[in-house]
Amino acid sequence: MKRVLTLTLASLMLSFSACGGGSGVGGGEPVQAVMLEGGEAQKIDILVDHAYKPNQIVLKAGVPAQLNFYRREQSESCARDLEIPGLDINVTLPNNEKYLVEVPPQVSGTELPFGCTMDMMRGKITVSE
Repeated sequence: MKRVLTLTLASLMLSFSACGGGSGVGGGEPVQAVMLEGGEAQKIDILVDHAYKPNQIVLKAGVPAQLNFYRREQSESCARDLEIPGLDINVTLPNNEKYLVEVPPQVSGTELPFGCTMDMMRGKITVSE
């Protein structure tokens, strides 16, 4: 019994460290998406490496957006699973590849939280004028 408990605790500790230990929203300044030429869309690149960088994104209201998630990890973590509940997105991000998430035009004031399935890594998309 003691051996099983020890292995379980060790596994739990590895899970927390693999997920970045709770990289929640609040780390870093909000980053504005860049308008593409012609102003018909906006885009932003998000590095996923045990945290979302950036984890606070600002989109312009009324303009579709392209979120390019790039997961770069040496070891597997919960970061591979991305959820954006407000957009009904639940995907597995490939490692060392970009994954495009298209966001339809949103109204000002909209907030779209996103994160891993374990809710250890979090980010937020805010829409403004």
